[in-house]
Amino acid sequence: MSAIQRQNMERFVPFTGQAAGLIGEILPPRDIVRRLIVQATEALERTSRLYG
Repeated sequence: MSAIQRQNMERFVPFTGQAAGLIGEILPPRDIVRRLIVQATEALERTSRLYG
């Protein structure tokens, strides 16, 4: 956080490659939101069965 405050962003450059390696596909925002909604709904349903 201190590097950000000092505007010393080059300290974060090595991490960008690691994060980019996690990207498996490029999707339109609409599809990303739909997936998030489906995953959240499924998680809530599983939780309600555990505690319901």
